[in-house]
Amino acid sequence: MNKSNRMDTVEALWRQIETWLSIHAPHAWHMLRPGASQWEIQEAEVALGSMLPEHFKASCRIHDGGYIIDLVTEMNIFSLKDIVAEWQMFQELDEVGTWSDAGIPYYFTEHVTRSGWQTGPIQPV
Repeated sequence: MNKSNRMDTVEALWRQIETWLSIHAPHAWHMLRPGASQWEIQEAEVALGSMLPEHFKASCRIHDGGYIIDLVTEMNIFSLKDIVAEWQMFQELDEVGTWSDAGIPYYFTEHVTRSGWQTGPIQPV
């Protein structure tokens, strides 16, 4: 499959996703972000230190992240900015050495921390 066909496929897939969302989940459809600019894509590649695949960049040009999927847990379709932030967070954790050395886990919200939740791999019941 050549580059042009892959880009057409990405556009066709997004049209299908948008159509389905507009019918079955209009709230999610309205939350899709506009596409990323070429500058935003290049900025993310510099921050990540890696070139992004062409089909991924094509997808980002259509929608740069957006809605939250709430299935078993809440999942977010990240924007390029969110992807870079997550990558940097994992880089920082890697530099610390271990997850337990990092203190309060990144996913602990202020509310969870204030409620007295204890950190660590196993907690008494």
